[in-house]
Amino acid sequence: MNDNLDSYINIHTARGMIYTFIRKIITILPDSQYYSLLETMLPKLKVLSEASYNQDMKIGINGIADFLSIRQSIIINNQDLAQFDLDTLRSYTSLLCLPNVAPTEESYYTSNQSLVGQESNDKMAELLNKYSLSLSENSSLYFDDIAVELTFMSHLSYLCIENVKDIAEYNKIIQEQYFFHTNHFDKWIYKYCDRILLSATEKDLLVPNIIIFMKGFLSEDKLFLEEAYKHSIQ
Repeated sequence: MNDNLDSYINIHTARGMIYTFIRKIITILPDSQYYSLLETMLPKLKVLSEASYNQDMKIGINGIADFLSIRQSIIINNQDLAQFDLDTLRSYTSLLCLPNVAPTEESYYTSNQSLVGQESNDKMAELLNKYSLSLSENSSLYFDDIAVELTFMSHLSYLCIENVKDIAEYNKIIQEQYFFHTNHFDKWIYKYCDRILLSATEKDLLVPNIIIFMKGFLSEDKLFLEEAYKHSIQ
């Protein structure tokens, strides 16, 4: 691995950045800064898409690009941008902010009676403590909320960079991330995504593409981690 340190650093930098990006675009209401973030990230996402065979990633990224093109066209043609942004905000809140559409806690999908604050919440609390991560004092999120889990994976991606020269520690962090996909994401996050996509309509131009991209990225990331995990135990 020491012969390819720059490559590994670039990979994990990109992984950490994308996990953070996804967390932001599914938890922060669209405004001018939100759209600037999409525009800034789009060229990087396109590079990612070109290097991948994952169709969900390609569809999602192309859909985000189309949305931004429509919005830019409205600006250029001096059309009603305020109405377009309001419609986008309404679509966003109806799909991502209403708990009856897709609850954001893992426990809801994995507990026997669709209850929150259950076993997965306790396991996430242990993992956050293990890696010295804590929620802000005014946070009302459960430990197994999607925002927390994405933050956790971003943190571990950057930890890979910090420990890239320590093969044993690096491998431990890779294994932790692979197991996280298996023991957490795989058990619920695709159900979460499917609930949103089932609730979306043709008028919802942004959120479905974000969700499709997220599904594709998580699937691709697990494949990467699976190969890295196999290598780490050889």
